Amino acid sequence: MKGFRLRMPWLLSNITGGLICAALGAFFETTVQKVVLIALFIPLILTLAESIAVQSMTLSIEQAVAKGRFAGQVTQEFLTALLLGATSGILVGVVSLFWRGPMGATLVIAGAVCGAMVIASLLGQTVPRVIHALKLNPRIASGPITLAVVDVATILVYLGGASAVLGR
Repeated sequence: MKGFRLRMPWLLSNITGGLICAALGAFFETTVQKVVLIALFIPLILTLAESIAVQSMTLSIEQAVAKGRFAGQVTQEFLTALLLGATSGILVGVVSLFWRGPMGATLVIAGAVCGAMVIASLLGQTVPRVIHALKLNPRIASGPITLAVVDVATILVYLGGASAVLGR
């Protein structure tokens, strides 16, 4: 029960984030219906964003304990994420060309992969530090909160970009 009480409140942030993502999906439903290719890549874009967020968050927790320089670490992580995001975006964009869909969808997919990974990396660096500053346990709270925020940001960037480029 102690483990349940310690962890369940933070898992509620994942439930909340998932419900917000569902609401965003409903808001951009016309775009997703218009270009089905966009829907096919949602899991991949979320997975990439979450993966880099977890990596960045792990580094941030280690650095927070070591009391390192925040600005320098964030800059380094940003540049790393930009390179990882651009590389991943190009790879995923090329693969998306094999599906039938407008060229604009490929550009949206590639751009969203890159943008989501950079944003996720920055959130992975920032959220654990905020949690630590609030005197909460970053080892327990950082994962669920970071991933919920990353999911919402990723869906907003991806479907918002798709709507802007491909029309609603």
